[in-house]
Amino acid sequence: MKSKVCLFAGTTEGRVIANLLKDAVDLTVCVATEYGEELLDGITVHTGRMSADDMRAFFESEGFELIIDATHPYAVEVTENIKEAASVPVMRILREDYKTISDAVCVDSAEDAKNFIEKTDGNVLLTTGSKELSVYAGLDLSRIWARVLPLDSSLEACREAGFDDEHIIAAQGPFSYEENLEQLKKINAKYLVTKMSGKSGGFDEKIRAAKDAGAIPVIIGLPPQTEGLTLDEATAELKRRYL
Repeated sequence: MKSKVCLFAGTTEGRVIANLLKDAVDLTVCVATEYGEELLDGITVHTGRMSADDMRAFFESEGFELIIDATHPYAVEVTENIKEAASVPVMRILREDYKTISDAVCVDSAEDAKNFIEKTDGNVLLTTGSKELSVYAGLDLSRIWARVLPLDSSLEACREAGFDDEHIIAAQGPFSYEENLEQLKKINAKYLVTKMSGKSGGFDEKIRAAKDAGAIPVIIGLPPQTEGLTLDEATAELKRRYL
């Protein structure tokens, strides 16, 4: 009988681990949206957000021997819920941190990014997703473009924040250097707002493209991650256990 493993995905790391384990273990992948489910073809998927109590009941009913948390670094609540709910070992996948980027503005939060943008002139490309778009609602949105996932909920968040359809870029990343450069040049961006999301989140490609497009990166810092394994460390451990 194969080992039962639960993987919380939603990132590039999650897809890598899902593809690594899908034939070796009895794998269930948990994703927040149906769009995430579409990216994991051929794998048992649990779709929908869960509270800590929901997770606890789910874990107990399924009898997993390992929970893998490969959620986004900014999904802090999900990570805390997993730790609270799990009665078996949890493997947390970390993204590597980055040193200070030269010629960039580094801020702690979306609110700080908004306050900085408010004092500037020139067009802005927001690449931080849809969840915090309401922060920017008071700005002159005629000079700001929001790049978000092609989901109804993301598009609705854009419109609720006041973005016109012409200023919404609905697309799935990570984006290549060339794609970022093309979008930055197309809107004549002077600023690129991004989270410090790690190499697998397309961070390097965004920073390189901003530099070559003449746009200043405005970087919202990565939350501290003190416990866990890098993707390379995790895949090595999982291969040792299951492959």
